[in-house]
Amino acid sequence: MSEEKRIWLLSCGDYSNYNVKALFDDEHKGEGEEIAALIGGEIEEEPFLLNSFDFEKPPPGKVYRCVLMYRDGSVDEIDERCTLLDEDGKRFRQYYWLDSKETYPNVPKSRWRLCVRMYCKRKEHIVKVAGEIRIQILAGVKPTRGDIP
Repeated sequence: MSEEKRIWLLSCGDYSNYNVKALFDDEHKGEGEEIAALIGGEIEEEPFLLNSFDFEKPPPGKVYRCVLMYRDGSVDEIDERCTLLDEDGKRFRQYYWLDSKETYPNVPKSRWRLCVRMYCKRKEHIVKVAGEIRIQILAGVKPTRGDIP
């Protein structure tokens, strides 16, 4: 088994404008901080463990949330108590899906509700992601269920 190695992310922007510019190990974190200051970015507060992810333990500073959003973009609820598992106890395959007449014939015609589940730092982040998915579904660019990129 390999030794755990921490990496630090140098990032810029927020939400849909967020991007990772570079990765630094512990030895070079200081250089990353200097570059971040020069380009207006920031080194993430918590390191990531390389080649490691535990679905039961959230990434540092993030919470697994679920949001329900209607066709007009209004939000029904944001739930921080949602689970990674479906009703059969299996891990969700899709992280967003449309709960509507288009996908379920027994749902009332007037209902169009998008459900999105993901790890995020703030509630605003999941609402932003859900809004972008909603627009893409309405434009016919994105399927009515799938993974979040």
